[in-house]
Amino acid sequence: IATGTALWLLDLSEELPPLSAQLDGFDIDLSKAPNSKWLPTNICLGQWNIFDPVPDHMLGRYDVVHLRLLILVVQDSDPLPIMRNVYRMLKPGGYIQWDELNYPDTHVVKVNPGTKTPAFDKLLEFVYSNGRHDWVFQLPDILLNN
Repeated sequence: IATGTALWLLDLSEELPPLSAQLDGFDIDLSKAPNSKWLPTNICLGQWNIFDPVPDHMLGRYDVVHLRLLILVVQDSDPLPIMRNVYRMLKPGGYIQWDELNYPDTHVVKVNPGTKTPAFDKLLEFVYSNGRHDWVFQLPDILLNN
């Protein structure tokens, strides 16, 4: 989920024995992903919004669902709508792997405290424009309890 450039899928495909697993990637916008003709035959990409209902062909289909960098997509600091959809995609006994950034503790270590960091400051301003992201700290517990 949140496939973006499909780099994670491409890296995983290289690590696995040839054609040992089907790797499907989904994103609301696939414009940054490679053309499907350039992908290994075991990688398939599809357009899907994580907040939309899970299409029937994706229900109970996956052993593992990997999510990454959704911190700016989670609405109202509540990852549960995303998690509910991901759970619907899993086979019984399936796994969720969710990699996320720790923006609440992100900072620049400066040799000189007076050094300006305008690009970083703008990034944090953008990150916090849709609220705090402390839910990231609770993600393991949220996954266990839901």
